[in-house]
Amino acid sequence: MDKERIFVIGLDSVDPDLLENWIECGDLPFFKKLMSEGTYCKIKCIPPTFSPVQWSSILTGTNPGKHGIFGFQKPIHSNGNGGRQKQIYNRTDCKSPTFYDILSQKGKKVGLINMVMTYPASKINGFMITGMETPDLSSPGISYPKGLINELRSIGCNYRISAGVAGLIMQGEIDKAIRSLNQVTDEHIKATKYLMKKYDCDLMTVLFSQIDNCGHYFWQFHDRQHPEYTEKYGDVLLKVYQKHEEVLQELMNEYPDATFIICSDHGMGFNYEARYFLKELFARLGWYASSNESRGDFSLKEALNAKVRNIYWFIYKNVPMRYKRKIAGLFPSLRGRVETIVDGLDWDSSRVYSNDDFFSIYINRNSVDGEDGSTSSGKAFKAFRDEIINKLYSLEEVGTGKSIVKNVLTPDDVYFGDCIDDAPDVIIEWAEVRLKNGIRCGDITILPEEINKSNLETILSGEHRPYGILLMKGKMVQKDQRLADGSIMDIAPTILYLAGQPIPQSMDGKVQSGAFDKAFIKSNPLKYTDVNQEDREEEAFNFSVEESEKIKERLRALGYVE
Repeated sequence: MDKERIFVIGLDSVDPDLLENWIECGDLPFFKKLMSEGTYCKIKCIPPTFSPVQWSSILTGTNPGKHGIFGFQKPIHSNGNGGRQKQIYNRTDCKSPTFYDILSQKGKKVGLINMVMTYPASKINGFMITGMETPDLSSPGISYPKGLINELRSIGCNYRISAGVAGLIMQGEIDKAIRSLNQVTDEHIKATKYLMKKYDCDLMTVLFSQIDNCGHYFWQFHDRQHPEYTEKYGDVLLKVYQKHEEVLQELMNEYPDATFIICSDHGMGFNYEARYFLKELFARLGWYASSNESRGDFSLKEALNAKVRNIYWFIYKNVPMRYKRKIAGLFPSLRGRVETIVDGLDWDSSRVYSNDDFFSIYINRNSVDGEDGSTSSGKAFKAFRDEIINKLYSLEEVGTGKSIVKNVLTPDDVYFGDCIDDAPDVIIEWAEVRLKNGIRCGDITILPEEINKSNLETILSGEHRPYGILLMKGKMVQKDQRLADGSIMDIAPTILYLAGQPIPQSMDGKVQSGAFDKAFIKSNPLKYTDVNQEDREEEAFNFSVEESEKIKERLRALGYVE
């Protein structure tokens, strides 16, 4: 690259329809300028539209069937102690090489800030501060080299992982929530500028998540059709977009000769309320049981479960490690029981479960009758999956008869690769229906008052949409070009091509060559390589129970997990 720097700026959740509309209205003049001076296209996401899935595909150029990240949480597996657990995905679960690893191994200086699926930080040629799956700021794997958070504090940068919007809104502190969003953006831009100067990176990648946070919690104020719309906060989402215009302008002024690749992992729209009805529907169908619903003695059982949970957490937080090992030997199933209770699922009585609040569904293989039910190729498994799919397609809104589900997919419809066995068994694409009256499935009717939504679920008003953006600007990039829609997987090979590197044959995306100057393409013909990545021995990492709970708390606040 010879200091032909590349900046990859992730703007989580920038929606192409919103962006283009606000540009047309004159509300985003700098984005309009960027489009006239660069190349732009929409990019299609891979379902389900959760950030770990999308950013892993952006980083690797591969589909989830190859990189192995299908959401925030892995399928439920036995923990070997008589219990079941949901583990959080982390960087070591990604099976495909990332563009930053490839460039680092080629001797390029790389930097990453706040990128999803980077915890624990890896030893790259440069630096890294991990993203939203980081347990907290004191976590040992938050940065490479270690100590970057304290270093940032020493220069007056009060770096935070998230803005804590959910808690502020539940307290009625909406203005504080807005200020917090802007403060986190300021902290991240300050960290970016400081660390870029310190490390003089060839490739700098930074993710700004505040547009996504704002979309989830402030959509009702933006959307005039939403029952909670109010003019007082009607322009908050636009103002957050405008704040990020300032971020882009600041970085481009500081590095005028760099090539900028600006991308989002998905869009944003109103929340799909129908998903909150599925747990109740599946319970009535006899497919799902919460831990306190499946047996007649649930009151006693829940009391005992609470005691077990309290004992476990007291031991975990207060007992020295040498005694913990002795206790673990005496009560090997204690941790497993607690984890099953925390997940809120009665495993033995449930045929289905969801890791992402019912955007996708896993089938409990143990519940499928017949010897061939343990794998996705078995007849019993396929028959039950077909039954689920048919029920989902039959869903309609009470009163209007509108179809609630747009599409139902299976792994073979979406993914390919060695990791497909960990994919959800059913993936739901919800229809654009503003559900008001409840759902009907055959002779089952479920009304809104029959659904117990959590406090967090009641304040979530926005949810992801299946298209993001790709916007490029630089000396080698064509001006004022609108390309045909691309794929989220095109970004990694495009970055490698721009950096003068061959493209791994294993990548599923393609180089967006239409974005580049013809002279640049002629002097830089596309090259491919069979070598994915230098062999790198790295031990698999798993979060502790306490770390997992910290992460899940943050994810619940965004409606990503139960």
